[in-house]
Amino acid sequence: MKSKSPYLIRSILSCLMDCLFLNIAQLASGLIFTYFLKNDSAILLIYYQAIPVSTFVCFLIFIRLGIHKNLWSFISFGDLIRLTIAVFLASFSSYVALRLINGYWQNPIFGVTTFYLFLSMSVGVRLLPTLLRFARRHTGQAARNSGGIPVLVVGAGEAADALIKDLETAALPSPYHIVGIVDDDIKKLGHALRGMRILGLLKDMPAIIKKYNIQEIIIAIPSATTEQRRELIATTLATGCKVRYMSRVAELNEPTMADLHDIDISDLLGRPEVYLNPDSMATYITGHTILITGGGGSIGSELCRQIMRFDPAELIIFDHYENNASDIAQELRIVFRDKIGKVHVRIGSVQDRARLDAVFSEFQPQVVFHAAAYKHVPLMEECPALAVHNNVFGTYNVAQVALAHHARRFIMISTDKAVNPTNVMGASKRIAELIIQSMNGQETEFAAVRFGNVLGSNGSVVPIFRRQIETGGPVTITHPDIIRYFMTIPEAARLVLQAGAMARGGETFVLDMGEPVKILDLAKTMIEMAGLIPGKDIEIIYTGLRPGEKLYEELLLSAEGAIKTTNNKIYLARSTIITAKERRDMLNKLHRALKGADIKACMMEILPSYRPEAPAVIEDLEQ
Repeated sequence: MKSKSPYLIRSILSCLMDCLFLNIAQLASGLIFTYFLKNDSAILLIYYQAIPVSTFVCFLIFIRLGIHKNLWSFISFGDLIRLTIAVFLASFSSYVALRLINGYWQNPIFGVTTFYLFLSMSVGVRLLPTLLRFARRHTGQAARNSGGIPVLVVGAGEAADALIKDLETAALPSPYHIVGIVDDDIKKLGHALRGMRILGLLKDMPAIIKKYNIQEIIIAIPSATTEQRRELIATTLATGCKVRYMSRVAELNEPTMADLHDIDISDLLGRPEVYLNPDSMATYITGHTILITGGGGSIGSELCRQIMRFDPAELIIFDHYENNASDIAQELRIVFRDKIGKVHVRIGSVQDRARLDAVFSEFQPQVVFHAAAYKHVPLMEECPALAVHNNVFGTYNVAQVALAHHARRFIMISTDKAVNPTNVMGASKRIAELIIQSMNGQETEFAAVRFGNVLGSNGSVVPIFRRQIETGGPVTITHPDIIRYFMTIPEAARLVLQAGAMARGGETFVLDMGEPVKILDLAKTMIEMAGLIPGKDIEIIYTGLRPGEKLYEELLLSAEGAIKTTNNKIYLARSTIITAKERRDMLNKLHRALKGADIKACMMEILPSYRPEAPAVIEDLEQ
């Protein structure tokens, strides 16, 4: 009972305060009406007589509408509407009370004046704490932030408005001090957004940055298309400032500082989003058991994420590294909680035929994505036997077990380094392609998907450059003219799945990698993204081509050509299929070489396109 006493007292005092406001409003209206409009002091006497009735009715109305229950420190539009209704009913009731006491209706101006004065006092006293708190926080935050990093915001829309609001109302001081805004809408020039001036157009940024000593730029346009965002990022990076942007997810809610992200190199590729055809996915994924070798790796784990969206019957993650496999399994079980029982992890190596057979016997997968492989070029040059064991015989093991257990489809993840290989890794993958293609024509449909470098994958140059920049450099590049094809991990995984839907057996699919990227330009861009100057803040040094490394990569064998498919991002390579006898001879030669012969010489013998001694020159690409 004691706990209710303070609440009861506050409620009574709140309602009595409003009753007081009503009486003050009536008195003020009476004075106005008496001395400015009618000059009749009798009205004041009538007002005094109506005080008890007006007070009682007002008290009942405010109690009945629950006005006293609201937390006015967090006033909402709905609260104001209810308060306005209560004020109107109380004002009208007091007007009626005057009619009953006086015997005739007062001038309507008296009632209207009472309503507006009463509303002003009731709303004003409730908004006052909020206004004072906002003013105190705003001035205090502005003072604290004035010494922060000078920031220029790109875009004077709703996102920028929400961003500035978040900075103004933040409980803790922000490290940023927003100097102003730029926008390409000339109609907005000279105006202000939450007190922040719109200083100019995008083309004016260099002068604005110099004038205000801007150190960081925030792109607050989450609705921008991929191409628009790429152009904005390129334009802002050219200023030499550090750049952050607001993600598209921010459109779903009111944007905050937490929605800002550092520029990722993939943002500059400008590659359009790849969408999967749900119908084609359903034909071979939905309701089927899927097994992914190397399921904990960069591509394998993204395949897991994409496949789970299409509701497989079961997903088996097969990997020799238990930590990666466990991590992706835990992620899937959190994201797809309703499908938690469909995700399984099995640890093992593709070199272990017995282990593969046990896992296939347990789950009987219908579709196999073979992503397990050794991919590090310099390491495989030093350990060619491991490349053959894992990439060649490991692939053959998985293919044989898939065939023995009547899998419907087998998709191997290959590489552009398999084209005219100059290194052991590429040669081993090309041999693996030939092996699975020669096994087609039976119950299982075998196909390979070939693509280039994947941004952010394990062993990719991007995380290496990032670490080198974070530690102050230098950034190391093997050759100033070296170029590579790149795509993002999600894009590669989606295209692999789409190619898998097209597979009918024996194909080598080639993904459209877009335009090649010069690694030197990539390094310079990443340094600029960190707000640093290449050659000044971060040195770039050249270490020379590593064993087996090309200056450039190819996606198609010269004898293969390329055939367009129904998907403009996927091509089909025409390739020669070896016979079963040629496959056996190839494997026997490699098996004998593993016992002590020259493995590279053996690979050159069975794969004429493998030329480790041939230097790759940039003129070949131009021809």
